Amino acid sequence: MSYLDEPPPYRAGGLVGVGAYGVSRVFGLNLWLPVLLSLVAYFGLRRFRPVLSESYRYGLAILSGQALWMVVGVMFVPEALASVLIDIVASAALLIWAVWRASKASAYGVVAFEVISLGVNFLAFLEVPQLDSSNFALLVHMVMHVGVLIFVVHALLHGLVTHSADAGEMDEVFS
Repeated sequence: MSYLDEPPPYRAGGLVGVGAYGVSRVFGLNLWLPVLLSLVAYFGLRRFRPVLSESYRYGLAILSGQALWMVVGVMFVPEALASVLIDIVASAALLIWAVWRASKASAYGVVAFEVISLGVNFLAFLEVPQLDSSNFALLVHMVMHVGVLIFVVHALLHGLVTHSADAGEMDEVFS
């Protein structure tokens, strides 16, 4: 059986795989590291905070992966700390708030942070004269900001962000 004789889902999977390979050749570690860290964060949230809706969990996992990516980047490029310190601290504070007390207020805080960060990253991207690895990192950051916005706004619009009284306390999750 040839590749073209395969059922459509297999063809689509193959095309996505080829596309992902091509994108990874261009973006390299700037793409795979945040994706892998987001996956780790997703499974951690799924294990330790199962009361969060899937949409909200996806958004928080992307935000976590992005923050962890910046921490790993600072470990290898310490001079970048000044440019990402505010992002790391704000992301960590919002994640703690959003995971500990899943509420509309924390979700709106995440949305506000993402909109501001997306704007700052977009302005920084416009000032870059040519594409290189740091520009690819900015582009991946912007895509991740959009991803967080999509999932968190979806959760807000569909009432999937629960208040902490409905979601249970962290003590109940760990008991």
